Amino acid sequence: MITFIIGNGFDIEAGLRTRYSDFYEEYKIIKPDDNAVIAKFKKDIDNDYKTWADYELAIGKYSGEFSGESGDNSYLDCHIDFTREFDEYLKRQCDGIDFNSTEFNTVANIFYSSLLNFWNYFNTVNRKYMKGFVGDYNTVCFLQFNYTNLLDTILKKSANYINNSQSNIIMDIGKNIHIHGKMQDKKFPIIMGVNSVEQIKNTHMRKNEDIKELLVKPNTIHMQQEQDPNRESERKIAEEAIEASRIICVFGASIGETDEYWWGRVGEWLKNSMITVLVIFNIFGVEQAGTDNREYQKNRNAINAKRKAIKEQFLNLSGLGIDWIEDAANENRILVELDTQMFKFGKILSKKEN
Repeated sequence: MITFIIGNGFDIEAGLRTRYSDFYEEYKIIKPDDNAVIAKFKKDIDNDYKTWADYELAIGKYSGEFSGESGDNSYLDCHIDFTREFDEYLKRQCDGIDFNSTEFNTVANIFYSSLLNFWNYFNTVNRKYMKGFVGDYNTVCFLQFNYTNLLDTILKKSANYINNSQSNIIMDIGKNIHIHGKMQDKKFPIIMGVNSVEQIKNTHMRKNEDIKELLVKPNTIHMQQEQDPNRESERKIAEEAIEASRIICVFGASIGETDEYWWGRVGEWLKNSMITVLVIFNIFGVEQAGTDNREYQKNRNAINAKRKAIKEQFLNLSGLGIDWIEDAANENRILVELDTQMFKFGKILSKKEN
């Protein structure tokens, strides 16, 4: 089985303005009914976009701006207001797409082509290695850190391509899980926050049960599950998909601290089986060879340094540690591919006409 862990970079490739910085341009506007706490919160974000580049890490640190019981409530008010507004913003982004357009069918075709031959989008010698490793008759699963319905709709549109394919590489599409909820979903609303209480700066707030449930993502997932005990747990499904995979590809997702829980699960998966490979697709920039061998060397060294940094970030967050990759048996089990053309939709999605 092959599992793709999909992050916001996927939506961005399709032309959606779903970066936090895109949303901040709207969110910073103070509304007439905003209270003083929310107004200050918006001003603080507007005054320091760099700090808030990663909202989830930043909101954990922002707890240090509050004190006392009233501070706890004000802090939660800020987080809930942001989450609700971000949910509505994502809906507007997706509502603007014409899912029935010819261009969207082209997107579905590009998606299927990328999926069927993903190793062809490698920019390194690992391409040949992965082609031989993939094998035939794979089920492909998707674990989304995204909240939008874009990938869901593309999967539906791509069904005909997959069902009518003459290729033996992909047998079918398996689970498609929104690990942290979906926009406009009342039963499984979007989940934003930190990975653990240690990422909440205010040590007093770490003891507040409401804050622990609403700010710590694994706790929020558990809280949602309790509301419907008959529903299969998204976390359990995702963990089972990871455990059953031979290959996991990370696309459009940063290897960040607020998803440390999931990098830990992927680390356990790598440790428990020697016939597993992790592929991390990331961005470096335009790879240029330079005008002479010295320039080429500098460029190559910079690219290799980027790959090494990404590997080390994963190894640290997953709990494997740097020593793990230094074992010769694990040398080719984490592959980092930069500036891939995979899922390169070229921002061709049509917008609905007003």
